[in-house]
Amino acid sequence: MRVVPYGDNQLEFEVHCPDEFAPTGRRPDGTMEFVKRMFKYVVIFAPDNTVTCTCQGIQLAHLPCSHVMAVCQERNFAEDDYVADMYRTEYLASTWGASFHPYPNQYQWPPYVGDRVCPASGWIRKGRRPHKRQVMTMDEMEGRRMGHQARRSTTDRQRAGTVDSFYLLIFFYLLIFYLFTYILF
Repeated sequence: MRVVPYGDNQLEFEVHCPDEFAPTGRRPDGTMEFVKRMFKYVVIFAPDNTVTCTCQGIQLAHLPCSHVMAVCQERNFAEDDYVADMYRTEYLASTWGASFHPYPNQYQWPPYVGDRVCPASGWIRKGRRPHKRQVMTMDEMEGRRMGHQARRSTTDRQRAGTVDSFYLLIFFYLLIFYLFTYILF
């Protein structure tokens, strides 16, 4: 990058970027097309220690962009002076500096005077949320059970009447056999 003084004021500069990539469009395969172009950015240092750049980087992120850094390096300015206070460690430490005294009991809260905010009735749903995943036979083969499923799998539910009645029938046959053997002997 090349820094050139701009205008009559000593605090305005033009930064020339000869090999900067600019997007020109999107290819059919989804990748972006870029072209190398020469860009010029104007960096203005105000007397109140604020900086503006035509790339809008420092205005959006509150951090010096590469063009401001190039001017600071060229003119021996301190780059740290143009970083916003919210990025400094003192500002971060002051976040926990204030004291907060909560009310210990809810009955000691001051009464609320204002509008009552209620959600729309269409937004309130009762019951569980709908599950989107369909249970597959592979889940049943591995013995997995989703949280919203019953203890029996779908195949057990289909043959539940036949299997349960079979075991019940065997139980009664064994019961009758033991009763007869006990009574006869």
